[in-house]
Parts: sequence; C-alpha cells; structure tokens
Amino acid sequence: MSEHTKDLQPEELAELKRKVAGMDDDALAEFRNGFDPDKMGFYGEEGAAE
Repeated sequence: MSEHTKDLQPEELAELKRKVAGMDDDALAEFRNGFDPDKMGFYGEEGAAE
C-alpha cells in the first residue's frame, strides 16, 4: 500500500489497476506526474522485520 492507496476500498483499487493497465505511455506518464512525490511513499512499517 502507498499513502495514495491506503484509504481506497478493494473495488476502488481494482478499478484504478484496470484503468492504469489500459493507459498508453503518454497517458501513464501524465497520470504519474499528477501525484505529489511526498505522498508516494509506502504506508506502514518499512524495512525488514526480524
């Protein structure tokens, strides 16, 4: 999960994945550039758990 997707419902996440899978390179680049880089990190604990 990322900061962007942490609050999405499973059906919303599935729709987002379907939408992204159908994008061409230009549309995908535009979509990716629309996000705030500071909110693109992982959500939750990072690193290896011992």
